Amino acid sequence: MTRSRPVLGRRLDRVVTRLLRIGGRLLGRPDEEQLHDLTGRQKGGPVGTGSTVYAQALTAGRRAIETGENGEALYQFGLAADARPAEAWPWHGRGDALQLSGDHAGALAAYDEAVERVPGLALAHNGRGNALDGLGRREEAVAAWEKALELDPRLSWPRRSLERGGALG
Repeated sequence: MTRSRPVLGRRLDRVVTRLLRIGGRLLGRPDEEQLHDLTGRQKGGPVGTGSTVYAQALTAGRRAIETGENGEALYQFGLAADARPAEAWPWHGRGDALQLSGDHAGALAAYDEAVERVPGLALAHNGRGNALDGLGRREEAVAAWEKALELDPRLSWPRRSLERGGALG
């Protein structure tokens, strides 16, 4: 059973969520089916290999991101990371929540943790590019997006980011 955050934390989430919702709408969020198609697997690894706490926390974290409750998402991804420390997906989710909250440095650190665990995770490299771009480190962002495309040429997000900046011809 997953635990919920204290009432004060949830209230703060609502206030911050309202402020960040516009940014989330501008960036757009992939749905679960799109993520599954891009990665070729379900988030959290193959079915039947993880603990119930891990799967429930990952699901709750993704749901919280979809509803703009980034604080709750961070909490749930923390539970998932505690349950299965070697997995990259909780760190990727944490990076997404931090990125949507405007904490680009924190997002970069989280995506780096995901890449450390699974160096070939193209979506984490894409997230790194977005965080680096948010920090004004454009050349590093381009390199991260290019790495994401090298790992998975089907990804549309890094391609759009590179096209937007004129890095793709």
